[in-house]
Amino acid sequence: MWILSENIERQIQAAAKQGAFDNLAGQGQPLHLDDDIGIPEDQRMAWRILKNAGYVPEGVSLRRDIFDLEALVSAADPHSQDYFKGQRRLMLLRLRLEIAEGGDRNLVFGMDGYRKKLLKKMSTIQVDNQK
Repeated sequence: MWILSENIERQIQAAAKQGAFDNLAGQGQPLHLDDDIGIPEDQRMAWRILKNAGYVPEGVSLRRDIFDLEALVSAADPHSQDYFKGQRRLMLLRLRLEIAEGGDRNLVFGMDGYRKKLLKKMSTIQVDNQK
């Protein structure tokens, strides 16, 4: 596979030296890609294919929710009720993400008592669905 990548890279470099990419529309402008900053780099292509097919993996959805909620919480007054609700919701979303990514193995193997109590407590917290 690396031979193919190397060959493609050589062709791209040769085309660039010949000026094939000069004067392209949007040259020097930032690319407007989907926001996939929270997705591991080695999994972005597979998730993009799934997204184009109309499927969004739970981990992606959770990461997006966490990213958005972190921005809202950071802008909230640290003494407000919204801030505390947001913090609780963030903890819950992060736990869900961990479980969605295989963290459930931790629930079975070698989990300490504190973590079990925390998960039990988080499962009983009633948080509205608003961010």
